[in-house]
Amino acid sequence: MVRAADFAAASRPSRTDVEIHDVEVGGVTPKELDGTFYRYYDGSYYENGSKAIPFGGDRSVSAFRIKDGKVSFQQKYVLTERLVAERKAGLSLFGINEKPFTHHPCVRAVVDTSANTNVVVHANKLLAVSEGGPAHELDPSKFDSKLCVKGWLLRFRNQ
Repeated sequence: MVRAADFAAASRPSRTDVEIHDVEVGGVTPKELDGTFYRYYDGSYYENGSKAIPFGGDRSVSAFRIKDGKVSFQQKYVLTERLVAERKAGLSLFGINEKPFTHHPCVRAVVDTSANTNVVVHANKLLAVSEGGPAHELDPSKFDSKLCVKGWLLRFRNQ
């Protein structure tokens, strides 16, 4: 039986940006397997962030890169305007997801998106997308947030 307490640590901030080369793999990785598997990790960077539901928390992107029988791993937080403001302050500034009156007054002008939906490749660009705001274009090799893509949904529908 699984208890809620078993998952208590899952919602704690990880604050992990990491790159690991030559990941140890149990067994043999086929040399024919070649590519990148991206995944999204949801979790607030600071304790008490996104108080109502986990969907409003900060996101990090992970990649398992497989080539010539070797695996590397990389994980990095998406540097949204929200996260940049929180890192500067050193604490969580955003309250309940999509409830701006619960946010700290100093972040009223900040684009309130945590790029919380998924990471996708579209038009040869790696995008961290959100339901409630613009996407963030990521450098596929280092995951640096290059820019906040304004109006991306309109362009997506017209391509």
